[in-house]
Amino acid sequence: MRIRPLRKTPASGKLQSDGHYGKLARMTHKDVLLLVSPTVAACLRGITRFAHDNGWFVTIDDREHPPADWRGDGVLATIGQNRASLMEFVKRTRRRGIPVVDLTNAAPSLHVPRVCGDNIEMGRIAAEHFQERGFHRAAWFSSKWGNVQRLRFQGLAENGFPDAIDLAGLDRPHLARRLSTLPKPIAVFAYSDNDASRVLNACRDAHIVVPEEVAILGVDNNELICLNQPTPLSSIRHDLERVGYEGAALLQKLMGSTSAMPAQSILIKPCGVAVRQSTEVEAADSPQLRRAFAIIRRDISKSTGIEQIAAELGMPRKELNRIARQELGHTLTEELARQRLARAKVLLADTDKTLLAIASETGFCHAAHLANAFHSAFGITPGRFRKNLFGKRS
Repeated sequence: MRIRPLRKTPASGKLQSDGHYGKLARMTHKDVLLLVSPTVAACLRGITRFAHDNGWFVTIDDREHPPADWRGDGVLATIGQNRASLMEFVKRTRRRGIPVVDLTNAAPSLHVPRVCGDNIEMGRIAAEHFQERGFHRAAWFSSKWGNVQRLRFQGLAENGFPDAIDLAGLDRPHLARRLSTLPKPIAVFAYSDNDASRVLNACRDAHIVVPEEVAILGVDNNELICLNQPTPLSSIRHDLERVGYEGAALLQKLMGSTSAMPAQSILIKPCGVAVRQSTEVEAADSPQLRRAFAIIRRDISKSTGIEQIAAELGMPRKELNRIARQELGHTLTEELARQRLARAKVLLADTDKTLLAIASETGFCHAAHLANAFHSAFGITPGRFRKNLFGKRS
């Protein structure tokens, strides 16, 4: 596909010189080849923005079979370790003096300029997220293994989970059996949202309760996957759009340079965690507390209190609160309020529901009650929180 930013008027056949096309007519155009995975739509959005603003002519081709006869000014690619034809094309292109920028770190043996996500930082964020929720045990899952997976696992292991259990490569039946044998509670960091959904399915097969027994965190914040699960998935926000934009900006710089092309790497930090139900829990060793958390999650939209939870568990309220204080450092009543506010935060971030609707779904008697509790807990009103969040995304 080639995008031509210049057009002729029907009447004169001359190039338009006004508006956006007139602006592009005065630019020095660059012919750029994209060999980028179509699955990284956000990355392509970043490239599109830069290309549009800088008058690129863009050709998109097949990564499996790069065009042998291509002639142009630069290449943006997502280069996989096992794509021999693509790696050979990149080497041949660079020998001809044409710059190539890689948008992954999957093939570190190929010394080219790169702009990619900071994978070790993603592992660190996962570790921090688990520790904030009281988890002392963690595991790692990826359906495949490579350099990117290794770096994310390294970030988890180096930041509080050196003994994290490696579940990589297990198919669904074996993963379900392995998860059923692990000590609980445990948190699982998955390489991607796709892999997180695989862990969730394995938990369902093994009748493991998520998140009370196994909490699950993915990467990419793919809302199509994360929001359409029996238990919505928490995910690290990988800033792929910025990866695409900064990668294009680096390629533009290299295309305008006559000096050698250093194999520099620019790492793009992730944007934190989109917290959803799959990690919306305080880790608890006590089976009674884990059952209490399951009741809270089940009845989050109701005005269920500590008395009803204790009655369902068949134990005195004081005993339940004593166990909670011992494990969590606060009462179960406080934990109930914390989980309701955490769910409200998720609904504010992921939906356009009104405050009244969110109050109804999180067990608050009216919107004002939710607004007051939210402001007391987080120091910001729900409306301002939502406005700030969507301002960062735009």
